[in-house]
Amino acid sequence: MKKEKWVFQMFSPEHFPHLFNMLHANLDSVELKVVVIAGAVLPVFTHGHLRETIEELISQGVSFEICNNSMHILGVDGQEPPKCATNGGRQAIHAARKAGYEYYVVS
Repeated sequence: MKKEKWVFQMFSPEHFPHLFNMLHANLDSVELKVVVIAGAVLPVFTHGHLRETIEELISQGVSFEICNNSMHILGVDGQEPPKCATNGGRQAIHAARKAGYEYYVVS
């Protein structure tokens, strides 16, 4: 049976707990990718529980990409993200959808 593939787009930092619940509930059954854009980018760069959770999920196979345009606009483009790829947010979503991922916006 072919494994489902989901890509989540994160806009707002207050939705990270909801995202983490969805990811943990589907780690074993779905190939998961997260694209972080806009205001959701800032907390990814702070050290603490959120970043540790993201790094834990990455080690469990979840792919995270951070929008480099959002990083630049928010002034964090010179900082090191947590083991994530950086890419244009729309390009990352488009590439995932072309690769067969179902697209979800976390809200």
